[in-house]
Amino acid sequence: MRKVTISDFPVFLSEIMRIYGNGVPTGTHTYGNIRDMAYLCAISAQDPNLGAIGICPLKDGRWLVTLGGTELMNKSEALGAGEDILSALGMPNTYRSAAIRVIRENIPSGSHVIMAGYSLGSMVMQQALADGQIQRAYAIDAAIGIGCPIVEPHKRQAIVRINDKFDSVRNASLWSTLHIGTGKDKEILRDGGYKTTIGAHALSYVASPVWDAVDILGIVNGNNTILVDFSRFAHFMAAAE
Repeated sequence: MRKVTISDFPVFLSEIMRIYGNGVPTGTHTYGNIRDMAYLCAISAQDPNLGAIGICPLKDGRWLVTLGGTELMNKSEALGAGEDILSALGMPNTYRSAAIRVIRENIPSGSHVIMAGYSLGSMVMQQALADGQIQRAYAIDAAIGIGCPIVEPHKRQAIVRINDKFDSVRNASLWSTLHIGTGKDKEILRDGGYKTTIGAHALSYVASPVWDAVDILGIVNGNNTILVDFSRFAHFMAAAE
């Protein structure tokens, strides 16, 4: 893997501004591919007033849960290196507890739920799916991890792992390193054209057209879409009460 050089950063910043420069969307939008899902998970990082845990009732009656990734400079939420390490080891942590609490407090029992997480959020998503309260309360229609290592290898719920070949974060857990998984999970592995970890992890999933053939639920050549009303998209802090 090529090392990051100082000349890479203007390119990364330009791409990030192109994708996120218009701020948080308003109104109602239809989303159809996995790049859209990565974008929805990452929205919270664009506004310091938005928490990393997103909850949205969808037009079809299901609920969407999005879990954002690491934010090392954010001191108001548990999104730092400590949570990365604890989540990667499958251990209890503040983000995990907050996600489970927020889901239980805001989504009615018996609901059908789509869950997605980016980076740290993908690990916390797996921890939430392994929680007995979540398993008993909800029907999980789809679970998508983006930039996603394996944690909780014995969870009941299968997930789709969306990973760039050059994203080393996908191996940043004990279970990923040892290639231990449930056998139920599916990994979709692509080369998004970014040959550095920072590019592959921060940009590939939202910028590279290589993901366009993977639909919003992580199905290759699928045609699933979701309709998101941003007036009903609430964000909650990944922090202790």
